[in-house]
Amino acid sequence: TSGSVSCTDGASWTIGTGTGQHPGPGFFPDRAVLAPNGMLYVTYSDGAGPYDGTIGDVQQYNTATGAWTDVAPVLPTAASNADYFGYCGLAVDKQVPTTIMVSAFNSWWPDTILWRSTNSGATWSQIWNWTSYPSRSFSYTLNDSAAPWVNEGDTNPVPPIEAPELGWMVSGLAIDPFNSNHMLYGTGMTMWGTENLTEWDSGNQFALSVQAMGIEETSVLGLVSPPAGGGAHLYSALGDIGGFIHTSLTTAPTFPWSIPFFGTRTSIDYAELSPSFMAMVGDGSPTANPPVTSSAFTFSSGTSASAWFAGSVDPPGYSTNGGGTIAAAADASRVVWNPTGMGAFYSTTTGSSWTASTGLPAGGKIISDRVNPMQFYDYAAGQFYVSTNGGVSFTATAATGLPVSGDPISMHAVPGIAGDVWLAGGSTANNVYGLWHSTNAGASFTKLANVTQADVIGFGKAAPGATYPTLFTNAQIGGVRGIFVSTNEGATWTQINDSQHEYAMAASVITGDPQVFGTVYLGTNGRGIIMGTGTPTTSPSFTLSASPASLTIAQGGNGTSSVTVTPTGGFSSSVTLTASSLPSGITATFNPTSISSGSSTLTLSASSTAATGTSNVTVTGTGGGVTQTATIGLTVAGSCTAVPTAPAGLTATAVSSSGINLSWTAVTPPTNCTISSYSVFRSTTSGFTPSSSNQVGT
Repeated sequence: TSGSVSCTDGASWTIGTGTGQHPGPGFFPDRAVLAPNGMLYVTYSDGAGPYDGTIGDVQQYNTATGAWTDVAPVLPTAASNADYFGYCGLAVDKQVPTTIMVSAFNSWWPDTILWRSTNSGATWSQIWNWTSYPSRSFSYTLNDSAAPWVNEGDTNPVPPIEAPELGWMVSGLAIDPFNSNHMLYGTGMTMWGTENLTEWDSGNQFALSVQAMGIEETSVLGLVSPPAGGGAHLYSALGDIGGFIHTSLTTAPTFPWSIPFFGTRTSIDYAELSPSFMAMVGDGSPTANPPVTSSAFTFSSGTSASAWFAGSVDPPGYSTNGGGTIAAAADASRVVWNPTGMGAFYSTTTGSSWTASTGLPAGGKIISDRVNPMQFYDYAAGQFYVSTNGGVSFTATAATGLPVSGDPISMHAVPGIAGDVWLAGGSTANNVYGLWHSTNAGASFTKLANVTQADVIGFGKAAPGATYPTLFTNAQIGGVRGIFVSTNEGATWTQINDSQHEYAMAASVITGDPQVFGTVYLGTNGRGIIMGTGTPTTSPSFTLSASPASLTIAQGGNGTSSVTVTPTGGFSSSVTLTASSLPSGITATFNPTSISSGSSTLTLSASSTAATGTSNVTVTGTGGGVTQTATIGLTVAGSCTAVPTAPAGLTATAVSSSGINLSWTAVTPPTNCTISSYSVFRSTTSGFTPSSSNQVGT
C-alpha cells in the first residue's frame, strides 16, 4: 500500500515515506508523472478500468523531502456523492511545472471531467460546472468538423447532455513540453486537442477540436465494397457505434447508421449478382422491452439510414449471443445468419422469420457462393461445411489440414467463379496457420506454400490484362509480417506497407475495391479503417510475340508460325496457349500447348473449302492470373487449279567439256498458285518425254 521511489536511475529502490502517501487499500495507481521541479504526481482509482472506478485520488510526492500530499480535486474523504469516479489521465506542463491536469476515469454522465491546477494541486479549476440544473457552464468550445460522427447524430441534445461530448475513459492526457498552449487527450471515441489551453487560466473559453485526422478510434468488425451498381464504394460494421456508409473516401462520415439500433454491428454482406441488396447483423437487445432485433436489410444500396429496415424477429433461441456473421445469396433471394455461439439460420423473408439449418455445430462463420445463389459455406469446429440448398442443410466436406476448432479464421468466396473459396487463419499454438485455396466448393483445399501465416483474405479488382481478382492479406510471407497483395492468384506476393506504416491489431477484415484496381480497405481495432491506393505489380510480366506476324496459306495448304513466350520477373507458372478468331475452315494446333519458357510452334491448317480472304488470328497466353495476346495476320488464298506455262528463253552455255550453264526466264504463276521449283531433264535425242529416268536436277 505504499509507493516505491528510485533516485538511482532504477538501480535501487526505497519505500516512499510520509503521510498521505496512498489513499488506502483497494486503490490502483494508474499514471505517474515527474515534474521538472521534483514533484511526482500519481493518479489512483479503485478500479482498473475501462468501465469500473467509482472513487479515486491524486497524490503528490516531494522527491527532495520525501513528503506525500493529497492533492485530489475531490478528496476521497469527501462526501460520497461528490466523487463517483476514479482518476487516470495526468499531465504536467514542463514549461510551468506548477501547472498540472488530471482527468476522471469514468465520469459518464453528463460528461467526463478534466481539472487544471496552476499551483501544484493546491486548488483546481473544473472544465465544466453546474449552474442551475440542468444547465452547465463550460471552460471550452468543441469543434467536431474533422469527425462529425462523434456527436452520435444528436442534433438536438437535451440538457445537461451536450453533443458532441468531451468523451469518456480519458487515460491519455498530455501537455506539449515545448508549448504550454498545446494539449491532447484521448477518449473512447476520438482524440481532442487545443492550441490555446492557457485561456482556461484567464477564465476564458479555450477551443477543443478533433485531432485524430485520419485515425478513427473505432473497432472494425466488417467491411464490404460492392461492385458497380452497389451504391457507395465502402460500407463498414463497427463495434459500439454501428458502422458507416462511406459515400466519401476522403472525408469523415457524419453519423453511423441508426437502423436497426445504435451499437455494435458484427457483419455486413451484399448480394453479388444484385448488389443493391444488403444485410447486416449486430448485438441487438432481443430481451429488452420493447425488443430490439439484431438484423437489418435494404434493397436500395442503403446509402441512407432511411433505406434500411429491421428484421422483425431474431432466430429462435437468440438472446445475447452476439451478431456473428451473415451471408446474402448471390441473387438476393435469401440470407443465412450464423450468430455467435450458435448454428446457422436461413430466412427468405428478410428477417420476419428464421429457420434453423441442419448439419452444423455451433460457433461457425457463414459466407455465400458469389455465383450459385443456393450455395453457402460454413466453417465450424475445425471443419468446412457446404450447403447446396440455400442453407436448409449443411454437409461436412472431406477437406483436411485446415485450422483447428477455436482458431480465428477469415473466409471469402471469389466473385464470378462458382465454388472458388479462400480461407486464412489458424495459430502458432496449434501449428496450423496460413492461407488455403479451394476451387471445388471446399471439397479439398490447397495450402499456399509461400504464405507462412495469414489472418485475413480479401479480393479487389483484377489487374489490367488479368481475369482473376487481386488478393489482399495481412500475413507473414518470406519471413516478413505485413500487408501483402497478389495479382496472380497467390503465386507471388508484394508487401504494400512498411515498418513505418504498421497498424497494430489488423486481423479482423480486409477487402479490395472491385471497382478500382489497387485500392484496399483494412480494418483495425482502434485505428479505424485504413485505405490504401496504388498500382501493385506482383504479376510475372510476360510478353507474347508471334513470328512471323503474318502469313499466307492456300486452301488445302499449311502454314506455321512460331509463338515465343518470354517470362520475366520471376515467372512462376506455365502459360497455356489458345487461338481464337479463326476463319471458317482454319484449324490451329500448338506444340506444346503449355510452356513456362522457350517457344511453342503454332500450325495453322486450311481445308480445301476454307474461306478465302484476310483476317487476324488472336493467340492468347494465360498463366498466373495474367492474360496476354498476340495477333497473326492470316491470308487464305483459293486452291491452285491451273497449269503454269513453260519458262521462256532457255539458253545453254558450255563451260567445259563436261558441263553447261542453263538459264531461263520465270513466268507469272496462275491465280492462287505459286511456282515452288523447276526440274531439268536431259536426252540425246529430240522429242523425248521427261521422266524420272532422265531428270538431272531441280
